[in-house]
Amino acid sequence: MTRNEYLIELAMKLENAFRGDENAYGEIKGMVSFYQEMLDDMIEEGRSEEEAVAAMEPADDVVERIRHEYATADGRAAAPAPEAPGQDAGGRVTSRSEGRGTAVRREYAPEEIRTIEINDMNHSLTVISGTGLSLEYVEDPAGQYEVQKLGGRLCLRYRPQGRGFLGQLFNFGRSGRVVLTLPEKWDGQIEARTSNAPITVQEVSLRAMNLRTSNARIAASDVRTADRLTLGSSNGAVQAERLSAGGEMELITGNARLIASELQAGGGVKATTSNGAIEARNIQGAQVRLTTSNARISAEMISAGAVTLTTSNGSISGLMPQPMERYAITSRTSNGRSNLPAASRGEIPLDVRTSNGSIHLEFME
Repeated sequence: MTRNEYLIELAMKLENAFRGDENAYGEIKGMVSFYQEMLDDMIEEGRSEEEAVAAMEPADDVVERIRHEYATADGRAAAPAPEAPGQDAGGRVTSRSEGRGTAVRREYAPEEIRTIEINDMNHSLTVISGTGLSLEYVEDPAGQYEVQKLGGRLCLRYRPQGRGFLGQLFNFGRSGRVVLTLPEKWDGQIEARTSNAPITVQEVSLRAMNLRTSNARIAASDVRTADRLTLGSSNGAVQAERLSAGGEMELITGNARLIASELQAGGGVKATTSNGAIEARNIQGAQVRLTTSNARISAEMISAGAVTLTTSNGSISGLMPQPMERYAITSRTSNGRSNLPAASRGEIPLDVRTSNGSIHLEFME
C-alpha cells in the first residue's frame, strides 16, 4: 500500500465514523495531519512508501482507538485555545481583499520574537530579508490561519474549513502562500513545515533553521545560520547555493535530485536523496557525506576532514582539491570501472562506494 492509499483509506474511515459530529471534526482533522507527518518523516529518513505504511497502525485500529478515546474524554482538561484568526495575536495587523479571500500582514518588532513555528499544508512558503519582521498569509473560505504569540514564540497554523478530509489532504484545485520577512540579521530560529507546495529562502541570516515540505521543491540561496541548517523534502528537488552554517547542515529529499554549491558548515554537511542524482561543488565542512541510490554523484572540490560518497546503480565522478596521496582511500564498485585503489594511506579519509557503476575521481596536483 502506498502513502496516498493509506491516507485516503484513513480519511474516508474517519469521516464515516464521525459523520455528523461537528464537535469531533476539528480534532479528527488534526489526527489525519499527524499520521501524514509520521509517514512523511519515515520516507524522509529513507524508507520506501510501502515500508513506511507497513510500520503504521492499521487504519481500522486507528479509527477504533480514536472513537474510544473521544468517547471517554469528557473528563479531561481542555487544552488552551489557540489564537483565533481575527483576534489579537500581537503585532501590527493590516489586511486587504485578494480574490475570494483576505491577505493579512502581521508586523512585529524583531527583538520580541526568538522562535517562529509554521505548520501549513498545500501553500508555498517564502522566507526573505527586509527592513523588519513580518508574516503574510491569505485567508479564504477554504481555510483560515490560527496565530499565537507566546512570549518570544510566534506560531502560525493553517486550519482547513469544511472541505472534508480528502480535500484537506490533497487540496484539489487550490494554491496559496505564506511570506515570512526577516531583518537582515536576526537572532532567532525558524521551524516550518508545509506540504505539496514549494519553499524558497533567499538572503537571510539567523540563528537556526529547519524547513520541510513534501511533493515539492526547496530552493535556498545566500543563507547564513549561526547553528544548524536543515532543508528537507520528499519527491521534490533540493537546490542549495551559497549557504553557511555554524553547526551541521543537512539536505534531504527522496525520488528527486539534489544540487548543492558553495556550502560551508562547521559541523559538517550531509546531503541525502534516493532515486535522484547529487551534484555538489565547492563544499566545505568537518565532514561531508553525499548519499543516494539508483543515480549518479558528481562531486567537485569537496574540502573536508573526511569525505564519503555512496550510491548504487550509478556512477561517481568529480575533482578533489588535494593530491591523491593525501587521501586515505577506501573504494569499491561492482560491474564498473574504477580509477581509485581499493585502499591507500593518507591524512584525509575518502570513502567512495557504488555498485553497477563506474568511479572516476581526479585530484589536484
